[in-house]
Amino acid sequence: MIWYQIGLIFRWISIYRWNNFPRIENISTNDNLAFVLHTVMLLASIIEEKEWKKVDLGYIFKKTLFESFDTYILSDINSDVQYRVKKKNAAIFKLLQEKVNKFMSNLELPENIKEDIKFIQENKSNPKYDLEHSLFQFAKLWAAYYEAYFNGKIYNDVYEPILANMKERINDPEFSLFLKYINVNKQENDLEKYLLNIRRLQFNYRWNRMKRKFPISVMSHLFICFYLSYAIWKIEWKSEEDILTLMKIALFHDIPEAITWDIVTPTKKAVKWFDELLAEVEKDMLEEYLLVYLDKYKFKSEYSQYMLEPFEWELGKLAKVGDIFSALFEARIENSAEYSKTYQNIKRFLHTIPYQSINYILKFWVDYFDDNIEDMIHL
Repeated sequence: MIWYQIGLIFRWISIYRWNNFPRIENISTNDNLAFVLHTVMLLASIIEEKEWKKVDLGYIFKKTLFESFDTYILSDINSDVQYRVKKKNAAIFKLLQEKVNKFMSNLELPENIKEDIKFIQENKSNPKYDLEHSLFQFAKLWAAYYEAYFNGKIYNDVYEPILANMKERINDPEFSLFLKYINVNKQENDLEKYLLNIRRLQFNYRWNRMKRKFPISVMSHLFICFYLSYAIWKIEWKSEEDILTLMKIALFHDIPEAITWDIVTPTKKAVKWFDELLAEVEKDMLEEYLLVYLDKYKFKSEYSQYMLEPFEWELGKLAKVGDIFSALFEARIENSAEYSKTYQNIKRFLHTIPYQSINYILKFWVDYFDDNIEDMIHL
């Protein structure tokens, strides 16, 4: 059921990367995946605009989404270990992944989601998607490199050999197209400044005024909304083009918080016109500290709209449903009296929205919330 996928994403938000290393950052798997997706989107936009090459972003989105369950199900096998295991015996690693694929295929999911899972599994080696596979691998490496780079500022001796190994892999000729635009350790590069500012969302936490057992960063929230937007609108049988737009909105909608942080609604409404004034300030700051790095590119206006007006047009209003569900699930996992009223209020509100997907997810989520996910995974 769809709860198993939602449960894996929410129950294992505490999977932290570099867990056997000393570190100054705690980056969750969800944080990393959202940042990888932003790296993918930026490079895809540049390649299409400057290189005249079409990137199938929908394919990469689904690939990222479904392959993330390898981590949720198996545990976080770090990229260096994966790289070495595949180099020594790719066949054994493939068998491990096939176990995960079989588990995923046996879940009782909407048929069109199962078809997408099957499609991604069957096309992992399809040369038709060579560009997409290379872009995805490069984005993962680039994101991981910066995790090691910042931790290595303090623990240099521990991270130095890892950084050298990753830098060598990043500079592989396979990635030459992407290296024209972003490399590593070149913060004077505007595109890297843009991405590293977005990376700040890994350290912004939601509902920061309230005590939380399970803190969730804004970056992690973006990945959760990314999955929920996909699942909800697959249930609604939206077109592939619409679903792609919805997933983009999910990934962009809270980006301004990287610059302005989240000013809570009661404060925004405390004084007449303060909300409108804040919107103007947010727009100015976003331009000055983030969007300025995209001045050379036509897609800047598209990104700006996703960031500043994510829920304004019709598809944006649909994307808001995923955002609301994310808040519902966050309140539920806290499982405390403090969050009970929030949970009930959000759930009551969702029942007023006339979408079959809402009833579906409420039916196949709430009743299964207390199931032990780990007991269901048999590989």
